[in-house]
Amino acid sequence: MFSFRTMAGRGLLALWVVLATPWHGQAAEKGSVPWQGALTHLYAGEYAQALIVLTPLEDKYTGNPAFDLVLGSVLCHLKDYGTAVFPLERVLMSEPGNETARLLLAMSLHGS
Repeated sequence: MFSFRTMAGRGLLALWVVLATPWHGQAAEKGSVPWQGALTHLYAGEYAQALIVLTPLEDKYTGNPAFDLVLGSVLCHLKDYGTAVFPLERVLMSEPGNETARLLLAMSLHGS
């Protein structure tokens, strides 16, 4: 039997698995990314603290798909759906196949 609640639960579980997976961005290959602290807070469920780490980096790294994905994820978890849409759309413009960004964008559009 189809149940939206079951499908939503599976979607959230898939999102958690993707976000809990170690970061595999281009910058991560060279070492720690400048927003590593935000990732640590994101994985710990400390979304407000993650946003505090990301805010001063925003001017410099906006447009970087890895940064935008983390920013969009944090904003989505904070239920700031209207703001989360913009970084997630930027990710999908440069990485159309990014399933995490697609899922987060869908959740943001649905929540707003």
